[in-house]
Amino acid sequence: MKATVYGIGAGPGDPSLITLKAVTVLSGLSLLVAPQATEGGESVALGIVSAHLDPQCEVVEAVFPMAEDVALKMAAATGVAARLANAARAGRNAAFVTLGDTMLYSTWGYVLRALRSDHPDVAVQTVPGVPSLCACAALLGEPLAEGRDALLVWPDAPPADLEPLLAVAPNIVAMKAGRHLEALLGAADAAGADVSAVQRCGLERERVAADARELVGGPVEYFTTAIVRKKVEHDGR
Repeated sequence: MKATVYGIGAGPGDPSLITLKAVTVLSGLSLLVAPQATEGGESVALGIVSAHLDPQCEVVEAVFPMAEDVALKMAAATGVAARLANAARAGRNAAFVTLGDTMLYSTWGYVLRALRSDHPDVAVQTVPGVPSLCACAALLGEPLAEGRDALLVWPDAPPADLEPLLAVAPNIVAMKAGRHLEALLGAADAAGADVSAVQRCGLERERVAADARELVGGPVEYFTTAIVRKKVEHDGR
C-alpha cells in the first residue's frame, strides 16, 4: 500500500515552536531526509525534530548545496525526491524536513517540484512551520505590519536607496542579512529608517538587537533577520 511523502517545517530553531501537526507526522515516519549544507555538516533541522522520531525511523542526511545555481539545487532535489517516492511506494511514510516554513525560501520547494514532475503517482502533503520572520518579530516585540501597512520580504543584498521600497512598504524584512548588515544600516540611515535584528533565532548563541548596530563588528551569521521600519505616524497614535 502506498504511503505519503511529507514536507515538514521545523520552525526557526526553538524546538518548542514545532507545530502539533508536525509532531504527529514525525512520530509516524519510517524515513526522514534532512538537508545539510556540506558533506558531514550539521543539519540544524534534524537537531530540532529528532526527539519526535520513532527510534526505528531511518534518518538520511542529504547535501543541499548553498548555491545560486538552480540546476545544482534541482539535481540534489531530484535524488531526494526519488528516495522519498520509493519509500512511499513501499508503504513507508517518508518526509523531508526544513527550517522555518516549508513554503518560504525553503529547500522543500525544489523537492516538491521534483516529486510533482517525476513521481506524480505519490501522495504528497506539506506541513507548514513557524517562519523565522514571525519568530524574530515576536522576540523583538515589533509587529511586522499593522492596519493596511504593506510588508516587503527582501532576500538579497539591499539596494543603496531604500526610499522606493519604503514608499511601497514601511516595513521591510531582510532575510539572511548577516553579510549585508552594514550596507543595510547605511541605506536605512539615508532613508530615515530604523533597523532591528535577530541572529540565530531560537538557536544557541541567539542575539536580539533592538538596534542592529549592536551586531556590527561581530561574527557574520548566516541566520540573521533584520527588520527595517520607516518612521511613520499611525492613526490614533
